[in-house]
Amino acid sequence: MGLFKQIVAEIQTLIEAKNYKKNKNTVRATMLAMDKAYPVPTLENYAPHPQYAEHLKKCQSNFVDYAIHDMKKDNDKTIGIGDSLLAQAVNEVSEVIDPRLNWALGGARACHIVTLLKDMIPIMKQYGFTPKNIVVGTPDGNGLLVHNEINNVIEQCNILLNFIRQEFFSTRIIIYGIPMAIIDYIIQNYSAYQTNLFNWMMKDVNAVLLPLIKYFVEGYHIMMKSDYSCDGVHLSPKGRYLFGQLIQKGKCGSPNRLINKK
Repeated sequence: MGLFKQIVAEIQTLIEAKNYKKNKNTVRATMLAMDKAYPVPTLENYAPHPQYAEHLKKCQSNFVDYAIHDMKKDNDKTIGIGDSLLAQAVNEVSEVIDPRLNWALGGARACHIVTLLKDMIPIMKQYGFTPKNIVVGTPDGNGLLVHNEINNVIEQCNILLNFIRQEFFSTRIIIYGIPMAIIDYIIQNYSAYQTNLFNWMMKDVNAVLLPLIKYFVEGYHIMMKSDYSCDGVHLSPKGRYLFGQLIQKGKCGSPNRLINKK
């Protein structure tokens, strides 16, 4: 992770910071509306992602370009799948995940990510590509945003992680957890959600977990630092740069451990 990219992230955060309070107030207002709409947890039916078809075409096109021009000389071979946290960080983490292999999609649920992998695996096999690392998260974290029942969220999360391991039996799986957001339903279920990720990671043969706690959260507090989150849920440019540093750390060393040091 280069110094220039870090400086750019710091400057971008300073420029954008004037809007962060407004963004967080908007998120809080949305949270209150969701609390009224879903007074009890829901067992939601999983609808197709409205942008999936377009996203799949883009992923396939990007992968073919990568496979033809750079795959043979790439020793890293890291793909990224997940939600808006990773999708928004495509530039900041470009040194650790080739942008053509960053297939994250904002609003994606675990079921959407499974579908994406099923659609991408044939073309990966066609070009003889096996990922060395897969960065995945926050598995079905978006389910918590819509007050999905926590046990159902955990079930969907494990379906995704088990599918990845079934298809890629030796690949390093780098799981990133959900940030401590200003959403009360996430706060209430944060421990159960993160504990499940930890337990799955510890039982796996080659996985690590990025908790997104240390460095991100205020000391003796549960909320993210004001300059590491742009709206109380997503990461600022500064936060996304740190995210990339942790992903790089997760590629190295022994499995079955927490990655919480830069």
